[in-house]
Amino acid sequence: MARILMLTTQFSRHGEPADPVHQLADAFVAQGHTVKVVVIPWQQAEQEVSTYRENDRLSVLRVPPLEPRGLGRIGSLLVRWTFSSFVAMRHARKFLAADDHFDLIYTSSPAVVLDFLIRWSLRRFKAKSYLYIVDFFP
Repeated sequence: MARILMLTTQFSRHGEPADPVHQLADAFVAQGHTVKVVVIPWQQAEQEVSTYRENDRLSVLRVPPLEPRGLGRIGSLLVRWTFSSFVAMRHARKFLAADDHFDLIYTSSPAVVLDFLIRWSLRRFKAKSYLYIVDFFP
């Protein structure tokens, strides 16, 4: 069975109705694959980093985006979009085991908000396949 790494900005929390990305992860798990998810939840107000397992094949790391203050609207957005993925990458290094390997790395748009995380994952894991979804609608 395949090992899949999902890097995304949308993934419903444990116990909430599954959004399309979560449904995709559940479908992978139902097929017997192991899935690890790193999510920077842009639409949800979260204050701290959290991890959880939904079963023995699905593990999730949630890293809230940066919320810079005092830089003006454009400055705050630039810092948030640029460096939230850097912070997520640092947490992902601890979340993902040293001997982890992945057959597929999945990510979705906008890639700019996941830049550091995507580039690090591609170099670190050298997956057989990489899937980038531009738009994900049910």
